[in-house]
This record gives sequence, structure tokens and C-alpha cells, in this order.
Amino acid sequence: MALMIKNNMPAKRITNTLDKNSKSLKKSLKKVATGSRITGAADDASGFAISKNMQVQLRALEQDVRNAQNGQSLLRTAEGAVQSTVDILRTLKERAINAANDTNTDDDRAIIQKEVDAFIEQIDDNAHVTYNGKYLLNNATPMTDLTVTNAVIDSDKNDDSPEAHIIRALNSEWFQSCLDLIGASYGMSFDESGTYVNEINVKFSHEGGDVLAYVSSYSSGGEATGLDLTINMDFYDAIDKTNLSGYTTPSSGYLDRTIAHELVHAVMSANIKNFHSLPKYIIEGTAELVHGIDDFRTGTIINYAMKSQVANVTGALADPMSYEEGSSAYAIGYTLLHYMAKQGAASTGTSQLNVIKNFMSTLDSHATGGMAAYNEAVAACTGGRFANAAALTSAYIADLTAHGGTDTASAVTFLKDYCGVIMFNDDTGAVTGSDMGGSTKTAETIVPETGPISDWRLPTTPKTTFTGGLTAIWPEEYINDGTGDIKINITYETEKVADKPNPLHLQVGTKANQTIALNFADMRPKALGLIDDDGAYVSLATREAANAAISVFENAIDYALDEQTNIGALQNRLEFTVANLTATSENTQSSESVISDADMAKEMSEYAKANVLLQASQSMLAQANQNGSAVLSLLQ
Repeated sequence: MALMIKNNMPAKRITNTLDKNSKSLKKSLKKVATGSRITGAADDASGFAISKNMQVQLRALEQDVRNAQNGQSLLRTAEGAVQSTVDILRTLKERAINAANDTNTDDDRAIIQKEVDAFIEQIDDNAHVTYNGKYLLNNATPMTDLTVTNAVIDSDKNDDSPEAHIIRALNSEWFQSCLDLIGASYGMSFDESGTYVNEINVKFSHEGGDVLAYVSSYSSGGEATGLDLTINMDFYDAIDKTNLSGYTTPSSGYLDRTIAHELVHAVMSANIKNFHSLPKYIIEGTAELVHGIDDFRTGTIINYAMKSQVANVTGALADPMSYEEGSSAYAIGYTLLHYMAKQGAASTGTSQLNVIKNFMSTLDSHATGGMAAYNEAVAACTGGRFANAAALTSAYIADLTAHGGTDTASAVTFLKDYCGVIMFNDDTGAVTGSDMGGSTKTAETIVPETGPISDWRLPTTPKTTFTGGLTAIWPEEYINDGTGDIKINITYETEKVADKPNPLHLQVGTKANQTIALNFADMRPKALGLIDDDGAYVSLATREAANAAISVFENAIDYALDEQTNIGALQNRLEFTVANLTATSENTQSSESVISDADMAKEMSEYAKANVLLQASQSMLAQANQNGSAVLSLLQ
């Protein structure tokens, strides 16, 4: 072996090995000290990013739990005030019953009146309860003032026409049931602050064609100014008056579903700026999604899930204003929204229903509406899975091209796997149905009615009905003018007081606008009917006044109990919300632990190994540095 002193190569090689062992020891020491497998992005770049995202998610979930718990405290505060009001109202009814008894003199009633006045003032104090400076029961959703009347007509004229039957259904159940369905599906209503219009004219026509009913929306500057609902009686002259859902023929189906479809157009038009500049497939797809269509548009939906239809689907989605009855604007829009919900739920970890609600919330709150709102809504509801509408439609077309079928069976599989549309089951595919994680909704149950039909009534004069935040304006020829049998009852007329401000929102999700809205009734004495417009308290001055007051107090008790029930329902919901958030946080923590936590037994072994190798390298380097001394012996 040659002897050299200029370059000590053995020492050089051992030095490199020593550096490697030193670095390995430092990494092991850091992992052992921190308990983390990933101490920096260099350890596992993708794992590091996933872990950090999960840590952000965990902190957000923990804050959501605190938000929900604070909401529970707020609700308990409101409930205590309402319970106190209920207790006072019960006492007031007792005093009214006492004053109505002629064993009392007017002087006795005057004494009772003083006690009643004091109780009413306490109710006003209860209504001014606050939580963190926020008024809960006097600055929330104002309810209606109640005015006692002597009698009301509780019957309708002898009109057995199909139009009268439909108006009875709309007035008594269908409008409210359909608006409840839309609210549960989209979180959108005519009760929102900033709604452009909340009146709709109901019309009937015989105009042929193939349109069952339609909503006409009039607008100015992108904001709705008027709404008409027209029902084509060419389809409903033979309506089954014994069927709660308004069945006619297999081709026309149930009228209540048609009304739900059309009211989606009305609600969206009333709340979304430049609504009519949205793509037709969104306008019609959202209307179809609220009640589901995979039971009666089965063939069309399957047809557009075929690879052979990719060009037609591409053309329909590329043209925002495309419109074809029964095909592109309906079936493709419906299927695309299902696709967005399923893919968005997978990317955000929320439910498909919440994806759709978040989509609608962005459309609802957007300042300019139209395509700008559509693009932002897609990105928001899918957590950025699709950057905009073009990305959504491109991804859908790509998946349809790659995985769509050439026969019914494969098309059905594509619809289920990629869109969450389950064909040939009992569910209609509605957004609140079992296909999206809810309960099964059939053609008859999607719009819930309770009946019986014999209780349905025509509207009475004046020619409007206020329900679900919407004022329906009826054709005058179908208004109850009292010419039939009349039943006289003591009852109450209502008068709208003021526009409502925004409700309180509890942020209980990790994404924007994942909230629970808290709408509290106005619990001040005036809203309860205890004070009139002139500021006078309900009177017990005479026996007649005391008898009238009994009814006032009964109505006020019902009003207060309804609000207490509402608060209780919200408390129950928050209990489940906290439980769900806690479970989600626990599962996310567990998942993050699998990615980032170190296996301490393994890391200690690696540490011991690196430590021994480092010491061995140091020893060998010392030996290598002595190799040059052998040359000195040659120089002696």
C-alpha cells in the first residue's frame, strides 16, 4: 500500500461518514425530543402539508365547539326570559278570569288592573334581556301585532271548481309546505333581510302547450319587482280532489311538486341579484333538485349519462342560456348539481346537503349575482375543489367521458358513483332525500301535507294570504265573500309591523357561512297584543273587557310557548352540533396523529444506532489521522 501525506483519503472518507452519522443522530434526537415523526417539510413534504392542514382544521373545530357552547348559553338566557313571561301570562289569564266574574265590582277590577299593568311592564323588562350586550327578544325578528275582533267568517262559498280546489290547497297547505321544503333544502326564503319582493299573483290559464305551471319574474336593475304564478288548467281540470298532493295524470304527476319547483324560481328571483343571468341549467336544475326528478325523468337522465351524449352535454353546458324543455336545462342541470354535491362533500368533509346550502348561500349573498356569483359559489361550496363554474363543468365532462356508460347499466353506475344519483329506488333524488343522506322522499311525501282536505279553506276578504313570508294575491272571483254557510268564531286578525333585521348567526363550521341562524320572536308586550297602537294596556275595567282579555292572554300564551318551543328545538340542535363537532375533532386528531406522531420505540432504536455509528466514526477518524505518522519512520 502506498504511503502518502498530502491527501489522507481514509480520513476524508471517514469524515464524510461521520457527517452523515452526525446528521442522522440530530434527526433522531429531534424526533425523540419532540415526539414527532415529521419535524419539518424535508422529513415528508406531502405528510407535512396534510398534517398542517389537519392542525388548522382541529383548531377551527375546537373554536366551533366553543361557539356552539356560547350559543347554548345565549339560548339558556333567552329561554329563562321567555319562561318568566309565560309564567306571568298564566297569572294574567287568572286575573282576567277573576275580573270577568260579577262578584267583583268595578273598583275591584281597578285594583286588579294595577297588578296587570305591573305584570305587563315586567314582560317588557323580560323582553330587554341581553347576552354580551345583544338584545335577544326585542330586536330580533318582529312578529305580528294581534288585534281582537268580534267575529270572522270560517267557511267558503260553494265553489267546487278545480281552480277553487287548488286555491284551497295553496292557501291551507301547499304554499307553506313548499316554502318549508325550500328552506330545508337551500336555507333560502321570503323572510330574509333584503328580499326584493315578497308578493306573488296567483293566476289560472288554459293555454295548451306542455308547461304545467310557470313563474314570471319582473325586475329592474337586476332586482325582482314582481312575481306571477300561472297554473295551466289544461293539465289540472281533472285534478283528483281526494288526493292531498294534487294528483292528475301520470304525465302531469302531483301538482304540489310542480308548485315547489316554481316557488324555487320565485324565491331565488326574490333574493338573488341578476337571477335571470344565471345559466338555464342552474335555474332549472336547482328547481328540479328541491323535489327530485329521477323517478319521472329516468330515461332522460340515463340518456345524458351515456358517452354518446358527451357532445350534447358539452354544448348545453358551454351555452349558459341553453334551454330545452325536459332535457339539457332540466336533466343535465339536475345531474351536474348532484355531481357538485358529491364531489364537494368528499373534498370538504361535510354533507352533500350542506354543499348545496353553501352554494345557494353564496348566490344569495353575492353583491352582483349572475355568473360572478355562480363562479364564487362553486369554489366556496366545494372548498376549492373546483375553482369556478368552468372547472366544475370541465371535470364533469371529463368524468362522463372517461367513466360514462354505453348502456343503461353502466350509465346507472356512473350516476351513482360520480353523481350520487341512485336510479330505480323509491327516493326521488331530492336534495333532502336518502340519495344525499336524508330520509327517503317519495313522489307523494316530498312535499308533506297533513290534511284533511275537508279543512282546506278559500282565502277570505281581503284577497291576500300571508304565509311563510310570502303574500299570495288571489284572483278575486275565488275569494270567500261569505255567501255560503258561515261559522262565527272569536279570533284575531294580524297586521305586519316592521321589516326584520338579520338573525343571529352561530358559526359552527370550518368553512365560511356554515352557520346556525337564531331567529327570536319579538316578546315585547305590543307584539303579544297586550298594548295597542296608542300605548294603552289591555283593560279589565268591565266584565266585557275582561272576557275579551282572556282571549288576548290565551293567544299571548300560545305565542310565547311557540317561541319557547323554538328555543328548545335550537338547544337540542346545538347539543347534537357539539357532539358532532367533538367527534369530528377527535377523529381528525387521530388521523393527524397517524401522520405526524413518532413511533418512539422505533425512533429510540434509530437514535441508539446513530449514536453508536457516530462514536465508531469518531474512533476510526482518529485512527486514520495517525496513518501519516508511519511516514516519519522512513525519514529517520
